[in-house]
Amino acid sequence: MASSTTPVPESPSSGAGGCLLRLLWMLGGNAALLLTAVGIGQRRHPVGVMTALYWGVVALILAARYVDIRHCHGQTARGTPATLKDWRSHALLLVVLAAVLWLMVYYAPRWLGR
Repeated sequence: MASSTTPVPESPSSGAGGCLLRLLWMLGGNAALLLTAVGIGQRRHPVGVMTALYWGVVALILAARYVDIRHCHGQTARGTPATLKDWRSHALLLVVLAAVLWLMVYYAPRWLGR
C-alpha cells in the first residue's frame, strides 16, 4: 500500500530571503559591529566616519530584525513567532550594549593614556 504524504507548504520564513535576513541581523550585523568597533579603537580611519558606520550598522541590524518579524514571520530563539514586543526588547538591548561598547572603544585609549 502506497503512503500518501502531502508536501508541507513552504512558509515565507523558510524561504531564502527570510534565511538571509536572519543571517544578516544575527551574524553579519554583529560581526560588522565588532569590526567597526575595532576600527574606532585602532584609530586607523577617521573616527567620525567609523562612528557613523558603527551606528549605521546598529540601524541596519534593527531594520533587518523588524522586517524579519513583520514580513518574514521571524521567530524567537525558542522557535515561537516573534512579535514587535520582542523587537523592542532586542532594540533596547542592542542600543544599550552598542553604546557601552562604543564608549569603551572610543574612550579607552584616552583612559589608558594613549
